[in-house]
Amino acid sequence: MTSVGKYANINAKVRAMKSSLLSEQDIKQLANAENLTAFVSILRQKNYVFSQEHKKLQDASVIEIEISKNRINRIKSVYKTAEGSIKNIVTMFLQKDEAEKAKSVLRQWNAGVDKIVPVYPFKILYDYQLSELLKAKSLEEIAGYFKHTPFGEVISGSVQDFSKDKNMFFVETAIDKDIISRLTGASENLPDKDREIIRRITGIETDLKNILWVRRLKDYYDISPENAVKYILPGGVYFQASEIEDAVVRGRELELITEKRFTPEIRVSHKDEEGIYLLEEILKEALKNQAEKCFKQYPFTIGSIVGFITLLKLEEGMLKRALYTVALKSEKNITENQEL
Repeated sequence: MTSVGKYANINAKVRAMKSSLLSEQDIKQLANAENLTAFVSILRQKNYVFSQEHKKLQDASVIEIEISKNRINRIKSVYKTAEGSIKNIVTMFLQKDEAEKAKSVLRQWNAGVDKIVPVYPFKILYDYQLSELLKAKSLEEIAGYFKHTPFGEVISGSVQDFSKDKNMFFVETAIDKDIISRLTGASENLPDKDREIIRRITGIETDLKNILWVRRLKDYYDISPENAVKYILPGGVYFQASEIEDAVVRGRELELITEKRFTPEIRVSHKDEEGIYLLEEILKEALKNQAEKCFKQYPFTIGSIVGFITLLKLEEGMLKRALYTVALKSEKNITENQEL
């Protein structure tokens, strides 16, 4: 089958779904909503579906979950249309969300919370017995609870690193490395152009995660950049471990990005941000541009699918930022009215 035939149906579906993505003007309108009720009303007009009843949608944390659920359900819709090797790739993107869910569960277990609330408290691909997870006394036991997922063996293999100082970061890194490895494996049966598209998109995401992780390990966990780079994720497009280490040690991450590689790809639209937050926004801008490029320039490849999924994830981030802008504004208004 030709690439046109292979991608014809799913490409048509994804292009139709992309038309419902929010514009910059939509995001501004949402951020300027008078309150959470108005925020939800605007989203309903933009084809967002809410499973919770109206009174529960007065809580920003509930709305946040609904936003994530909308994104993941759209990816599942693409999954249902996909076939063969394409379906395998879409599955891996759902498993990336499962990985984030698993990591949030592990962090909460390690913190000794009374109740675990995953970052995505709804089923994506796997069910979790969270009440049973709380009873676990060791990471070995936790690995057993994850045996029905791809993460069980990974967690089990991370026990030794975790036992040194009970730092869940090393387990999380192992999970991310496993996801990258399996996504690379799933793309092996695709044409060269498709593999390159996946490598570019996931590579920029990896660059983003690597730089932010190494910096945060230095700033918040008192782990030196020299030691932190040992846990660099493979597959980055722009940066080698030695470059990241040097940039973090010298405090020149932003200079490295804006001057060496990213200038042609970014818009200077984040001048009010500072430090590592500015760095994060610049890398997200580069990722967005790459996703748009994949979608527009490579219609009958994996580009339209991966580009759409990436744009969905970026939209989710912008929506949540707008959501909490409105939530804070609403809290301030309530406080001021009470004082009056």
